Amino acid sequence: MALDDQALNEHYRQHAIDLAWLKKPSQHVFRWRTNDNRWLTAKRRIRDHATFLKAIGKSAPRDVYVSTASWLNPIDLPRLRDNPEHYPVLLDHFVVFDIDVAPFSIENLTKAQSIARGLIEWLEEHENLLHRSVSFSGSKGFHLIYDDPDREAFALPNLKEREMVVKARRKALLDRVVEAGFEVDTKVTADTRRILRLPGSLHGSTGFACTRITVEALNGPLEDLLETLYRHPSAPDIPQQVDPPPAQPIINPEPTPANEPAEPWLKLRVNTHVQGTKNRHVLMMWLPKSWGTPLEAMERALEWVEDDNLGPCSFWRHDERVFMLCPLAIPRPKLVKMYKRRGLPLSQSKLKQREHQWASLTPPDVNGLESNEPELMGIYGVAYDGVPLYSRQHLELERRLGVHRELPPHELCGQAEPTFDIVSMS
Repeated sequence: MALDDQALNEHYRQHAIDLAWLKKPSQHVFRWRTNDNRWLTAKRRIRDHATFLKAIGKSAPRDVYVSTASWLNPIDLPRLRDNPEHYPVLLDHFVVFDIDVAPFSIENLTKAQSIARGLIEWLEEHENLLHRSVSFSGSKGFHLIYDDPDREAFALPNLKEREMVVKARRKALLDRVVEAGFEVDTKVTADTRRILRLPGSLHGSTGFACTRITVEALNGPLEDLLETLYRHPSAPDIPQQVDPPPAQPIINPEPTPANEPAEPWLKLRVNTHVQGTKNRHVLMMWLPKSWGTPLEAMERALEWVEDDNLGPCSFWRHDERVFMLCPLAIPRPKLVKMYKRRGLPLSQSKLKQREHQWASLTPPDVNGLESNEPELMGIYGVAYDGVPLYSRQHLELERRLGVHRELPPHELCGQAEPTFDIVSMS
């Protein structure tokens, strides 16, 4: 489902966001993503729907989020790695559990509903938390939100220590929940800088509204619950189930006789150098197999994207491997240091020794160009903090692979045509 900017703005003029569950909305950070995948942050305090409309202006939010923490001053909140002179004052932090079962379907929503029910019962029995809210996320699951009655950490005078203690306590709670067997998003609960989809806002992919619900509704039949939820008139029906991709047959090839040379095969490569600049490159690679499953590898990659301010990056998947492309034009010495920090000595060494580097578009462990094309996963990552400079040729590569971005000319550099190479392997 895709709504244009006019339809999105019209929706928010006619449908109020839900702020009633927040103690003081003006102490929270509000962020939203637009149709062209730009991330925007409110530059004014949001107290009600009227101030929300003023904050978003004509930007047409596709997805809207709110911080799980409240701050004395939520405007222009510095990031953890900024090490600001005046550390932000953390006032409170919700205990949040994000339960998602992908992909979006009735079958998987039923599984997510069962997990949410069980976790609510477990928390009531084992933890001293105060229930605040339950939300249908608008897509694959539910958000459980609690208050922590233990306020000791929020009284610590050292503001950085305060935040670190809160994070540590949330992490300990998360570990207990995971050990009890509940499948929750392990990135949300312990992160004081996390944002969560805002109730009353549309989910840009499904057309359903993120909606607060009662525990009684959660405990009832899913069909009854879904009938109470708002969705945009153009939203498609939820599929009953999504079949997994068919298993690929295991083919044992004929062994190559020792006296016969192996048949050569081909790999398609593209240059990471931003042609037309002196020493700028893009980050483009298949994520290491040692980083775990595709989901685990993606999580590590997104930490990298945020830590090094890489801006939104695009991702593709082929079987159990993930391909990552960040079209930001990065000075070569800086990218070399990034590889070193991420424990990628081969990439570090190659880029350090050469003025250009080739990245294979052919999936690892695939012999030849006739394999199935990698599947687009999407664009992920926070907006670039500053004035970005993107590679024209690698944006063109993205476009050919199914990703379309609209960027102003002053943010672009280099030539427009990607540099490809086909190399024979054996």
